[in-house]
Amino acid sequence: MNFLTEEQQLWKDTVDRVMLEEITREYVRECDINREYPYTAYEKVAKMGWLRLLVPEENGGDGGSIFDYALMCEGLARYGFDFATAFMVSTFTAMNICKFGTREQQEQYLPAFMKGEIRFSISISEPSAGSDAANTRTRSEQTAQGWKITGQKLWCSGAAAR
Repeated sequence: MNFLTEEQQLWKDTVDRVMLEEITREYVRECDINREYPYTAYEKVAKMGWLRLLVPEENGGDGGSIFDYALMCEGLARYGFDFATAFMVSTFTAMNICKFGTREQQEQYLPAFMKGEIRFSISISEPSAGSDAANTRTRSEQTAQGWKITGQKLWCSGAAAR
């Protein structure tokens, strides 16, 4: 049963073609075996404008749908979960900047992100909560000197990316 629109099927096919012909399973596998960040693939994805997909038009992005994003992530993951994760960590963090960031933060980070010039990392996992973000204990408190952050994180996904 196919419930995709013609445009969505074309998008899905495009992602599959790019992964098969331009990025390849072998490249993704090599990055995984060598424990290397997939810089070449990430740069290709950025040049094709895929990092712009969910960024709102008012921030210079395409203002695409979450369903189109899901189709893209599914296509990336079919060729390598590690590559898909590297991509999703950055786009997830960019979406938080779109939604919760100040205008200054959006102007500073989003253009460079959409060009692939910067990548983001994220720390969610905690000793008592794992990756259940609703039950994390890390807290921030505004003080006269700035912000005080208390808590503990176990991992930082994407931290090795330069």
